[in-house]
Amino acid sequence: PGRTALNYTYLLDYLSGKQGIVTLSKYDDTSPVVFQYRSSPRVLIMPLFVEWGDEKPTASEEAEPEPEPVAAAPTETPAKRKRKPKR
Repeated sequence: PGRTALNYTYLLDYLSGKQGIVTLSKYDDTSPVVFQYRSSPRVLIMPLFVEWGDEKPTASEEAEPEPEPVAAAPTETPAKRKRKPKR
């Protein structure tokens, strides 16, 4: 929470030559980061996926133990039926 990874070359390229306040906003962790500078057009930069080493996994991300394999019972092949002779 509170962290966003961006390609630094895109960020430095955008910030090059700008002085003053640059507004930065985002909706969620996977949405693009929106940059606005004065009356310039908005610029979107997609965040990078990073696994931060100090985050605890959420309940859905925790590994579930794999079930132990169960030996399959031997299957019997059905016996062939004898046909009754036609009358």
